[in-house]
Amino acid sequence: MARFRTGRVDSITLTRDGIQHLTVDGEPAYALTSVIGQVQVGDAVVMNTTAVELGLGTGGFHVVHWNLSRSRVDLGGSGHIMKGRYLSEQMNIEAWEESKTAKLHRKGDPLPSLAGLTVIVCLLHSHVGLLAAAIRSASRSASTAFVMTDWASLPLPLSNLVHSFSQLGLIDLTVSTGHSFGGDVEAVSVPSGLDAAAGRGVDIAIVGPGPGHVGTGTALGFSAIDAVGVIEVAGALGARTTCMPRWSSTDKRERHRGFSHHSATVMTLLGRPIPIPVPSGGVGDALTDELDRLDTPAEPVVVDDPVDVRAGFDQLGVKVESMGRNLARDTAALSIAGATARWAVLE
Repeated sequence: MARFRTGRVDSITLTRDGIQHLTVDGEPAYALTSVIGQVQVGDAVVMNTTAVELGLGTGGFHVVHWNLSRSRVDLGGSGHIMKGRYLSEQMNIEAWEESKTAKLHRKGDPLPSLAGLTVIVCLLHSHVGLLAAAIRSASRSASTAFVMTDWASLPLPLSNLVHSFSQLGLIDLTVSTGHSFGGDVEAVSVPSGLDAAAGRGVDIAIVGPGPGHVGTGTALGFSAIDAVGVIEVAGALGARTTCMPRWSSTDKRERHRGFSHHSATVMTLLGRPIPIPVPSGGVGDALTDELDRLDTPAEPVVVDDPVDVRAGFDQLGVKVESMGRNLARDTAALSIAGATARWAVLE
């Protein structure tokens, strides 16, 4: 159950769109300013301390729930779509679907087409960084969107990765979908978010969760299992679609070393053929063998010239971590990301 306590803001260590990082009674916390507004040093606040007290790997921050030093917050906004519905933090957002740029769908009209859009679905937030860096290394002209799902954290401003990659021009557009919020564009669903990205002229959409993916040792108990539906719908709407498998050479957990059992579940549940780019030789051969062993319509496609993602990191001056691991050392994950990025920009 949830745990709350009060405290007083000692300092504000960082402020950017949507979020403030603070210390409260000497402990790190953050405030989502699109939910509770700005806080100031000296303000008395109520914090949700649950994750920190349970020792969960969610960044080690308390979450400011309410600012006791003010009696009212009105953040405005004209939209009528609610995110965080029925929670005390629920908010109205100006959804892309409500805007004049979203074409009204009338009974009997064909569904929107995503033809011309390349969609890469990934299961981890860190893989968004791998792919964005690899795509930019492969092509200076291809525009890339991050379409954030609500499989993990809901506030997009929590992601240091997305903030820094957007500042560097490696991610050109962010779209927050479902109950996630804080993107350049707000959308009600992932397919609608892809439609919005296509309407902005984006070439490649990376679909994935924010930080804080939930996973268990069971076959079905992980948040990114919803990747199956995204892959199916994106393909049905005409997008050129793939999924980047989760494969690690450095993860300490046996179930995620090599071909992750979560990726095996996603591949097994697919109902339509999709290409899975694999590098030639080495890990590519091993991944092909794993896919061949599964009852899956996923089809390995060998990429002879994958992007050198590690060299791209050095050239771009970026770093990507996953649960404290520097992914520049995860040669298998880099190799698969490099093959996926090369495939994405070839057509």
